[in-house]
Amino acid sequence: MIVTVADDPELINYAKSKGAKGINITGICCTAIEILMRQGVPVVGNFLQQELAILTGAIDAMVVDIQCIIQAL
Repeated sequence: MIVTVADDPELINYAKSKGAKGINITGICCTAIEILMRQGVPVVGNFLQQELAILTGAIDAMVVDIQCIIQAL
């Protein structure tokens, strides 16, 4: 669902109106690999890199499922 709506021209224009270059969906860990195979979403890291990805400040939102999530996040 998230991958589908990220291509919505209305949402992309809204993001650009707020200063973003667009909407970029990427994945970390197991679910990302599944989405990569089905939707072409790039994988940006593994399970151990979750906290590092958030610490960079480059991520606006992190959507997780019940597996492969560090509980401290």
